[in-house]
Amino acid sequence: MMMQLVIQLLFTPVCALLAGAILWLVFRNETLDDSALIRNFVFMLALFTGTGIGVLRTEAVRLRIDPVFRIQHEIETHPLYMTIAAYAPDDAQALRRTLEAEMAGGASLADALRVARPMLWAEVKYRSGFADQTTRLQLARYVTDTLIEFGRSDPGFCHRILTEQPFDRAMLLERFTPENSAVFQDIAIRVYESADRGMRHEERPSEKHAEFNTVAREYSAIQEEIEERFGRDIANLLRSDRIRSTPIDLASRVCAARIYQLEAMQKRPKEIASRLTDSIVRS
Repeated sequence: MMMQLVIQLLFTPVCALLAGAILWLVFRNETLDDSALIRNFVFMLALFTGTGIGVLRTEAVRLRIDPVFRIQHEIETHPLYMTIAAYAPDDAQALRRTLEAEMAGGASLADALRVARPMLWAEVKYRSGFADQTTRLQLARYVTDTLIEFGRSDPGFCHRILTEQPFDRAMLLERFTPENSAVFQDIAIRVYESADRGMRHEERPSEKHAEFNTVAREYSAIQEEIEERFGRDIANLLRSDRIRSTPIDLASRVCAARIYQLEAMQKRPKEIASRLTDSIVRS
């Protein structure tokens, strides 16, 4: 904003100074009457003013001197925002408000997107139900890798993710690395694109359908493996109606069990694995 103010204050005097300087260089050896002098000065002033305005309106200059334009440009050209704006304008408006508020306070776009993660995650979870099997499994892989990342370094934070406790701004910025956020954004783009096709009921001829009873048998088999490895109490806590009440002292074991569960599910055939993991990711 300071740069814009300085330019506004100095723009006309600088143009006038340049016009006068050029006029002196061109006509320094001639004697002009007042009307000719004024006419040439006005012409040169208009020329420099028009040229200056044209330069100041170029994208390259505006990105340097206009912070509001820079913020808008960064947001509007980001692949994730462009995708959401194309498929879900209401989501894009909500996202934009969050990003603009963060960036106006000095945050980078990358940090602003991490702060917006809870809102984005809620939409990604919802829309993944309409996504194709491959996209669902890619989302499950991301969730698994994220739990592995925190399960090893910070079981307490893994517990926070599993129990869906809210994150404050500091947590979002400190815990979710740029690398993790980049993968999440890429997956979010795929989910929005695939979900749009699913909502329009486009045919997916390459996908096989898994019968409910088959999926249920595989789920039960995995639960038996978890009971043998981690105990019945831990296996029961993995149920969607109990996972949020997991006590913090069991964080490490429950996190490890959830990772095992997701890994085991992803080893099944695609049509089965996508339904099994979807029941976990969207629970």
